[in-house]
Amino acid sequence: MVLLNLRRLLAVILCITLLASTLALPVAEAYSVNDEIEIGKKIGKALENEYKLVEDAAVQERVERLGRTLAAYSDRPDLPYTFKVLNVNEVNALALPGGPVYVFKGLVDFMNDDELAGVIGHEIGHIVKRHSIKQMEKNMGMTLLMLVLLGDRGLPLQSVLQQALMARNSREAEEEADHHGYALTLKAGFNPYSMLMGMQRLAEVSGGSDFGMFASHPEPEVRIKRLKGYIQKSKIHPQVVTDATSVRLIDGEWTFDAFAALSGERKTELYAYQLAGALYRVSQKAEIRPDWFVLDRDGDNVRIYYDDIMILTVTAQQAAIAGTTAAELAGSFIPKLQEWAAQQSRLQHKTEEPPKEAVK
Repeated sequence: MVLLNLRRLLAVILCITLLASTLALPVAEAYSVNDEIEIGKKIGKALENEYKLVEDAAVQERVERLGRTLAAYSDRPDLPYTFKVLNVNEVNALALPGGPVYVFKGLVDFMNDDELAGVIGHEIGHIVKRHSIKQMEKNMGMTLLMLVLLGDRGLPLQSVLQQALMARNSREAEEEADHHGYALTLKAGFNPYSMLMGMQRLAEVSGGSDFGMFASHPEPEVRIKRLKGYIQKSKIHPQVVTDATSVRLIDGEWTFDAFAALSGERKTELYAYQLAGALYRVSQKAEIRPDWFVLDRDGDNVRIYYDDIMILTVTAQQAAIAGTTAAELAGSFIPKLQEWAAQQSRLQHKTEEPPKEAVK
């Protein structure tokens, strides 16, 4: 589970401890689904009372919409999931047993929908895999075991063993949640690079260090490498290829390397992931037509769409750096995108051709 700062973490631990004592379940028995739900509701209520929810219906609706879309494809779709934004200006999020997911306002302000979907999918993974509940069961079991074996002398050793167990399980849990979150974004129709984009954005904030959303978890580089492995195994295309001097997309014989013109607010690699993921979504359509790319003005910015899929946004700031207008810069990408669509269309029709009869 994503960690809070010390004061908030202590509050959550206190709630869990009190609830575990109140339920008084035998250690040998697993918490039931109803127990999970009840624990999550009570801790969620305590969090909301302490830190308050964001009083912006649009912000809450955004997170709720993303969460509901993802949860419908989870391995436990019948849980009473809730998705809410806490009024805390930190880049963070957390999942509680039984369904509640809390995203901090700082994270919502920091990420676009695809990146945010990756984080929410990761949190749903923690709930689906019952990570918090399993940790509670193990902690209570170890406490009783050490007291039985060593009495009071077991307390110091118990503390050391518990810390080691929690650290090991945290890494295992994060890997499991990453994998489930990636699968969710893919099934739900989000950019397949969503979680990778979100992870790289978080790595920017952390500076590669263990703090905030990376506290007690594997290094960002480890998780990023793992996510790239998921993407490669899923055969997502176009592929994003980076080296010391350039970023480009490759899909068969087609390449796109015009990202130098997209300098400015976000790193070039993130634009590449955004574009690659959008084109992958286009490639899943039943029919691909090169003439379906259009420009749509959004204030001073211009967006490129294919049918109902937003491909890329070109800002006025980027256009100014390139010495042109947003419409002209966005329009300059269209021929290359049409070239890609034509290639995909040819591949579609080739696949759909009936096998030729054998020559008699």
